[in-house]
Amino acid sequence: MAEQTNLQGNSVLANKMNLKEVSLIPHTGDATIDLRPNIMELSIYEDIFSHFLKATIVYVDAAGLIETAPIIGEEFVIISLQTSGKSGYCETSEFTFFCHSIEKRERLEDRSEAYVLNLISPEAMINSKVESVRAHIGKAIKDIVFEEYKEHFYNNNWTWGRNSQIQFLGEKIYRPTFYTAPTDGLHNFIAPKCSPFEFINYLSTQAYSSEYPESDFIFYRDSFGYNFVTLSQLYSKDAKESYFYVNPNIEPTGNEENDVKKHQIIYNFGFKTLPNHFNRMYSGAYSNDAFTLNLVSKEFKEQSFNYYDEYYRGGSSMTNLGQQSLMSKFSVNKNFAENFNDASTLERFFITDSSRTDFDYLANRRDDPQIDYPNLKERFITKRTSKMGQLKNGNRLWLSVSGDNELKVGDIINVFIPQNAVYEKLMRKYNLLFTNNEQAKFMITALVHNYNKVDDEFVTRIECVKDAYETPFERVEKYFRDNEETWT
Repeated sequence: MAEQTNLQGNSVLANKMNLKEVSLIPHTGDATIDLRPNIMELSIYEDIFSHFLKATIVYVDAAGLIETAPIIGEEFVIISLQTSGKSGYCETSEFTFFCHSIEKRERLEDRSEAYVLNLISPEAMINSKVESVRAHIGKAIKDIVFEEYKEHFYNNNWTWGRNSQIQFLGEKIYRPTFYTAPTDGLHNFIAPKCSPFEFINYLSTQAYSSEYPESDFIFYRDSFGYNFVTLSQLYSKDAKESYFYVNPNIEPTGNEENDVKKHQIIYNFGFKTLPNHFNRMYSGAYSNDAFTLNLVSKEFKEQSFNYYDEYYRGGSSMTNLGQQSLMSKFSVNKNFAENFNDASTLERFFITDSSRTDFDYLANRRDDPQIDYPNLKERFITKRTSKMGQLKNGNRLWLSVSGDNELKVGDIINVFIPQNAVYEKLMRKYNLLFTNNEQAKFMITALVHNYNKVDDEFVTRIECVKDAYETPFERVEKYFRDNEETWT
């Protein structure tokens, strides 16, 4: 990526949105009310740590709809929206939401008031009402996850309305997609009378991927459907788009190939979280231990992980958003093990099993599911704990860009923001720690698509995270040494 860019055009315009449909279906199910004429604002939310989509509608009611429909927190809302897209073509998104509450009801004038409708994807209602109780013996975790979803959601036949003829989750062909990444091994699990998504969350901590052994699985919902994937699989994707906060000191290059398109412009940005040593330390990002007791062999073992040893002495096998280390070669964590009896600030205790290959006397035992399908979580939990700590305590940004309903949580984007420096050579560079002049990869962890009808503007607000860095610390330090007079 060139250090200089040319901004196409002088104005920054939010994208436009066409609300094809915003229909409210009352609890009786036998009417459809068009909400579009009186909507002031519509927002749709995604979060990688959530199982549901959420939305809010700011509505101006001059017809007493809240009393006459009535709106009582048991309605459905159908939303279909269309945007111009990046290349002038139309892109349509459709959603079905359950209206679960009304808030902020305020009078505007005589016989007119405004309130907010809070919406959530209908799976939230199902998930709160049903329990997972099945036993799964000798199955791959990805298959268990899919079976749980299929039984409770895809094949769900709940109906509602006056004549009980309407599918609660809609017709099957319109239900969310469901993707599961491959998982290794066969396992035994009994769902402990919890909600389906609670059980799937637990399974995500037990699943193992031979392609990405260092990474937890994560279960979340985006605008297209449900995903059960490893973090590293998300990290390894190419960037879907690049965004630029154009430095006013950067002059046009005249090179058309380096032009920044309008949809790539960052209107505004900020830092939501910055490096916090104690948060990373206590989350196990730098080091952590796992103590295990084998119920079959009665053995007690310790598994330890040290990020410094992993990266600088062993060559990191982790897939990260940044291509460089989380810590420098001079980190205070380097010599913890040498200076203290215990280098770790996070310790956990686990009960574990044995497999037939662990001990000769188990080889001939038959019909023992615990030996046929052992739970060996301790073999990978320490490295995965570090990776999750890096994600949750990474550099987190928020930014506003032109509305793009193709973006979703879990997508990778490049975020180029200027280096904050008065030194001339650094003025013309993007942020040194986040950028290597070719990529500045961040993962979208949350976003909101916001349509303001009053201003006719569609904006996407993004929260994204970077777990490590792009530029070697040695190169950044060289800038400081070569230009020390600038800071003194």
